[in-house]
Amino acid sequence: MQDEAEKEEAGEECSSLEGWLQKQGEKRLTNKSPFVGPKFKRRYFVFAPDTNAIQYYTKKTNIPSGLKAAIDCQRITFIRKLPIPKTKGKKKREILGRTFEIITPDRIYHLRAENEEACNFWVRHLLIGTSIRCNL
Repeated sequence: MQDEAEKEEAGEECSSLEGWLQKQGEKRLTNKSPFVGPKFKRRYFVFAPDTNAIQYYTKKTNIPSGLKAAIDCQRITFIRKLPIPKTKGKKKREILGRTFEIITPDRIYHLRAENEEACNFWVRHLLIGTSIRCNL
């Protein structure tokens, strides 16, 4: 019998994931740095393994009628935490430690969690959920 970690990795138990993240606005400068460009705004994200999208809302109370937008999981090519360069200051390292990217052919989504632990949780579960859907 498989233990819980093996079941999760195999996709047998991949429950929905939801919570508050900060998302950087779409209009980007040519610089790919998350420190340059539009500000980050708080959004409520919902990812369920039985859907093909990571949906986000301006308010948690607006679900499901107040959908702001969605990221099509079939278009995701890469999900990663941002690397933390040793040369950046302490505050920038802390911010990068809780920032991750969802990359599609059309756009790079920069997202920030409340802390590094939450960031790791989101990245791990999104990788599991989207790789199951894409059969990677």
